Amino acid sequence: YSKRIFLVKYDNDSLEHRFLGAVLCSLYRELLAQKYNIVLKPVVLFKSESIKESMQNQEKFIDFIDNLESLHIEDFYKNINKESDLLNKSLEFFKKEYQNTYAKTIVNFLKNNFKTLYMLNTNDDKELEKNQILLNSLEEKDNQIRVIFCVDKLNEGWDVLNLFDIVRLGNKKASKTITTKEAQLIGRGARYYSFKSDLFDFDDEFRFKRKYDSDLENELNALEKLTYHTRNDVEFIKQLNESMNKEGLLFEEEKTRIDLIVNEKIKEIIKNNKIYYANNKRIKKRDLKNFYITRIEMEQKIKGLQIPYFSNSIKESEEKFEEIKEEYDLQKPSALNHIDNIYFLKAMNILGLDFNKINENFTFKSKKDFIENCLKNTVVCFSKRQEFNQINNLEIAKYILENFKSLKQNIKQEYEVSEFITHEFNIGNKVVFKNKENFKEMNFEWLYHKTFCFDSNLEKEFLNFIEVKKDEINKVFSKWFVIRNEGFEEFKIYDNRKDEVTYAMGFEPDFIFFGKKNKDDDNFLSIQCFIETKGEHLAIAKDAWKEEFLETLKGKIITTKDDKKLTLQSLPFFINKNFNINDKFLSSFDEFVSFQDER
Repeated sequence: YSKRIFLVKYDNDSLEHRFLGAVLCSLYRELLAQKYNIVLKPVVLFKSESIKESMQNQEKFIDFIDNLESLHIEDFYKNINKESDLLNKSLEFFKKEYQNTYAKTIVNFLKNNFKTLYMLNTNDDKELEKNQILLNSLEEKDNQIRVIFCVDKLNEGWDVLNLFDIVRLGNKKASKTITTKEAQLIGRGARYYSFKSDLFDFDDEFRFKRKYDSDLENELNALEKLTYHTRNDVEFIKQLNESMNKEGLLFEEEKTRIDLIVNEKIKEIIKNNKIYYANNKRIKKRDLKNFYITRIEMEQKIKGLQIPYFSNSIKESEEKFEEIKEEYDLQKPSALNHIDNIYFLKAMNILGLDFNKINENFTFKSKKDFIENCLKNTVVCFSKRQEFNQINNLEIAKYILENFKSLKQNIKQEYEVSEFITHEFNIGNKVVFKNKENFKEMNFEWLYHKTFCFDSNLEKEFLNFIEVKKDEINKVFSKWFVIRNEGFEEFKIYDNRKDEVTYAMGFEPDFIFFGKKNKDDDNFLSIQCFIETKGEHLAIAKDAWKEEFLETLKGKIITTKDDKKLTLQSLPFFINKNFNINDKFLSSFDEFVSFQDER
């Protein structure tokens, strides 16, 4: 649900190189989006270390754009490292689209797209209110801002999805304070921009998450990347990586592309047997009935909301809590159309309400659309004494949005979970990205992919356990294999227990076992078993519901399209290879390799 984060390091200390690298990446994304009829205005953020430097850097950037020539473009691309994937792909794109005139065409685009008119400096206090509106509406179609110059004003409480390039212009010596702020800013910029086009469509399940991690040749993966541009300062980058890790982030250059190749022996099993897998889906109610019904439900719940009396006077603020009950008798219904959009935008910012979260059950086109066609049309009840000024309007907007947020939580039954159904198994070679230390070539003939990616030693312990037990498994199963689930959508399942608070929550079991029993004559792998490895602290605490849910799947029989019977099984969490700690798993495993299914 976030962009992949890439680091571009510049050996040349001149700001012009970072300026050019950033605007070329931005232009590439913009033109790529246009090619696929995707609405996107990618934003570039230039970060300085002081207000004075920020103002000076803006002037330098304006001068740089004014004096840009074709030769600068050609020279820049000559010095690009072969490993600079995004910049190299941008050059391929520009040459393919504009051929011999690509450099001249780029210059024309950049001069037109990065005019002073399309720049915003957050340090300009004279335009503070106007700038705040622009900053909070960068995704809107009528907002033309392409470039932001800032120092620290955006480090907290700012949420923008179409930020794709962050450029560090300063050269101050690295410190934890600086790199922590940078990492936090990168984290906000990494929020995913969910794009759509009339040329293709995605299910809701996929719209708000990355789609091209396993399809690196698809040029649209450029729209799923955030690029951080900085001078090649070894100490700064080292400390930035440490700060990123603390924030739970990682630059992609620290990850390695791993090709998951299907084991040769298992190819024979796939070739000679029918294999199905079963999963269920989480469906939004609006997929089951008219969208406007869901929208009306929400508006009905907000309608008639009684707004407390807000005032900025000391007397009123002391009294308002005592007067609320009496005030309700003195309220009059009123629409919200007299409260300007800016207050709702600012309230969203303060409350951390991001547009994707608001919109996950609706189809609003923008924040503006949501405010004007949902909130401002809704009738609520105000005190007859309520005054509407800047301070009060913001408090009212916050109150309404807080209620909207809690109402959305209460309408959790927007999701329904489907029945388990079967699909033909068609999982071949895959591509994933992991830390270099987290993958290993394995010689287990029963492991679906030759290369094993692990997140913990516990997963390696589990594979070693299966290797030790393979003779026992072979006594019961004539054909079998285990697949490591690397976040494959095919194996994501959802809790279908309607009375549980975890209803409609999903997860991806770590391993899936497929097998055919010795007594079965036909070429059909009739068993699918879900297996999850889990540290003892998690097994006892927050993830216990997963084990309980998997238990409900044991023995579930699902009919395939050709009338075969697929039996689902599951095991308790694999916590440790030590029998005393892991006895629950081991007992169930022994039962699994000896059970007789009734079919």
